[in-house]
Amino acid sequence: MARKPKVYAADIDGLHEWIVAAPNQAQALTAFGISQDLFAQGRATITTDDAAVAAAAAAPGVPLRRMKGSKGAFAPIDGAGDEAAWSRAAKAAGVKPGRAKAKVRDRRGLDEAQARLETFEADAQAETAELDREQAALDARRGRLAHEQAERRAALTEAVAEAKRRFEAG
Repeated sequence: MARKPKVYAADIDGLHEWIVAAPNQAQALTAFGISQDLFAQGRATITTDDAAVAAAAAAPGVPLRRMKGSKGAFAPIDGAGDEAAWSRAAKAAGVKPGRAKAKVRDRRGLDEAQARLETFEADAQAETAELDREQAALDARRGRLAHEQAERRAALTEAVAEAKRRFEAG
């Protein structure tokens, strides 16, 4: 079962009593077209006035007003429910308009750029790994060559020493 909306009263323009039936303060401010927190400023409250509750309950989410101090009926402004009309009325009363809803932004460009970066990083890592394998193979080859040269150098040095002994013996 849906919760019964609360009825909020606000002093917006100093000339009228404003009311709206809404589930919470934020939605009441949105209905009024207000971005300022009138509740924190003490300019809006929950009302239990029977006439106000009955009028607001008949048109939930629609801001209603009557002249301050009058006992007349609450009525919607001309074009109530029409956001443009409400904005004109709020502007005429000197009220700042409510914040526009953030539009849904398209992430495709960001996602594509991120995918390209991730592909690049994977390729760069693979190329670096390949160079590391090639370097390891070259290091192993250098080690084998150094070992073979050392053995050959030792054999040739021994051969030179033997030839020198024969020469000197003579």
